[in-house]
Amino acid sequence: MTGPTLTYALRELVWALESEVAVITSLSRRIDARVTDLNTARADLAERLARLDAVVAAAAAPRLREVLRDRTTAPLPQQDEVFPVRLYGD
Repeated sequence: MTGPTLTYALRELVWALESEVAVITSLSRRIDARVTDLNTARADLAERLARLDAVVAAAAAPRLREVLRDRTTAPLPQQDEVFPVRLYGD
């Protein structure tokens, strides 16, 4: 390889790496933003659940407490989880 050809090839490699780093940086920022949103939603949910627990605990009558507990308990979604084959191994 001649000097100019090698220089051009190295420049192309550096530009490609810079492009990949920019893409990864952008994805990292998007992931960070989504994680922040998720953590905010989880904190809000935890606060709401604590309030519901306080309401149930404040009920004096056992029957009322049972009704409130039944009304404030959300059913868990029943969905089959799909795992890619690469997670199972061989």
